[in-house]
Amino acid sequence: AVEISDRLAPEHLEVHTRNAKEVSDRCQHYGGLFIGHGAAEVLGDYGAGPNHTLPTGGTARSCGGLSVFTFLRIRTWLQLTNHKTAAGLVRDAHMLAKIEGLEGHAVAAARRLDEEDAQMIAKTVESAEAALVAHSVPVPKQALPDPTDTSSHMLLALPKKGRLAEMCLKFVEAAGLQYHRRDRLDVAPCTNLPITLVFLPAKDIASFISMGNVDAGITGQDMVAEANCTVNTELELGIGKCALSLQVPEVQGSLTGADFAGKRIATSFPNLTRKFFEPLDKLQGVTTKITDISGSVEAAVGLGLADAVVDLVETGTTMKAAGLCVAENLMKTQAVLISNPHTLHADLVCKIRQRFEGYLTSKKFSLMQYNVPRTLLPEAVLITPGKRSPTVQQLDEEDWVAVSVMVETKQTAEVMDQLKELGATDILLMSLSNCRS
Repeated sequence: AVEISDRLAPEHLEVHTRNAKEVSDRCQHYGGLFIGHGAAEVLGDYGAGPNHTLPTGGTARSCGGLSVFTFLRIRTWLQLTNHKTAAGLVRDAHMLAKIEGLEGHAVAAARRLDEEDAQMIAKTVESAEAALVAHSVPVPKQALPDPTDTSSHMLLALPKKGRLAEMCLKFVEAAGLQYHRRDRLDVAPCTNLPITLVFLPAKDIASFISMGNVDAGITGQDMVAEANCTVNTELELGIGKCALSLQVPEVQGSLTGADFAGKRIATSFPNLTRKFFEPLDKLQGVTTKITDISGSVEAAVGLGLADAVVDLVETGTTMKAAGLCVAENLMKTQAVLISNPHTLHADLVCKIRQRFEGYLTSKKFSLMQYNVPRTLLPEAVLITPGKRSPTVQQLDEEDWVAVSVMVETKQTAEVMDQLKELGATDILLMSLSNCRS
C-alpha cells in the first residue's frame, strides 16, 4: 500500500492502520498526510491547514502546495491523539462543512465525535433552525425549495480558460446570470435561474453536449467540426473569429495543400486535417502522416517534427514569429452557442439565446435622438432608417418632431454630421448595455 501511494503521490493521504505512525514514516510522496483515526482530511482543511492547492497526478513527488511553507518544506502532516482536546476542532469542522454543503466532510468530522459532542451539535442545529422559523413567515415545509438542489438545473458549458473564456463571461454577465464560482471549482449554480454553469475545456464542450451530459454551451465552430457530433447551432456570437489554416514555411509560401500531401503534418485538429488531406492523398496515391499534438503547434516545423502544421490563425503574429505563412484555409470559425437537440430545457435555451441576441444587438447599435422640422422628416428618415423604423413624436413647438432611432455604432459619426447638415438639432447619442429585438 505504501508503494502504491508513493507511486500515485496523492494530494491527501490518510493512514488508518494499527501502527499508523510507523507506516506513515515509510511514506515519502504526498501533499498532506493525516495519521490515524482522529486526523481526518476535513480537520486539516479547517484546522491545521496543510497545503491544499497541490494538484494530483504525481506532483507531490517533487513539490508541495503553494503556501507560506513552499520554500521551507515539501510535506505536511497532522496527527490527533487526544480526542477530548481536539473536540472543539472537530465540532467546528463539522459545522463549517455543513454550512458549505460538504456532506462528506461533515460526516467524516461527525464520526470523530463522541456521543456527548454529537448530541450538543444536534441541539445547536435545532436551535438555529428554531430561531430561523421564529423570525420567518410560516410556510409549509414542503413548499420551501432546497437552494442546494441543482439536479433539475439546465447545464450551460463555458470554456474554462483562455481569451475566449473571458469573452464568454461578458455574455453571461449581459444575460443577467448571477452566480458565485468557488476557487478551484468548475461548477457554479446560478442564483436567479435554474441554470448551472460548467467550466470545461473548449474542445470537450461539443462532445459533452452531443452526448447529453450538458444541455447547451459556448465553443468554437472549429471544435464542433473537429468533434464531428450532432448539436444545434443556436447563435453565432461574433467573438473568437479566426481561421483554421495550413501553415507552411515562408520559403514555401507559393505551394498549396496538394504539395504537402504525403508529408508530415502536426496539428491539434487531427480529424479536420485528415478530412482535408484524404482526397489529396487518394488523388496522389500517398498517405499524409498526421501527428496530434497540443500546445505550441507552430513550433513543430522549426523543431523538425513536421513539414507543415494545421492550426488556428487570428492575427498571424505567432505564425510569423515561427517563420510560417498560410498556404490554405481549411475553415473560418467563431464562437457559437450550441445545444443538445433533445435537451429537456428548451425553454431555458431559448431564453439564453434571446438574451445573447439582445447583447449582440446592443453592441452593434447605438440609440440616437434628435429634433428636426417635420418638413425635413422624410429626408431625415432616409439618413436614419433604423433597425425597423424610427420612433417619431410631436414636440410642443409646432412643426417640429423628436426622432429616436437605432443606428449602427460604426456609422454614428457620419450620420450625426449628415443630420446636422440637414438641419436637425439637439442630436444625442447613447450607448446600449442590452436590449431585446
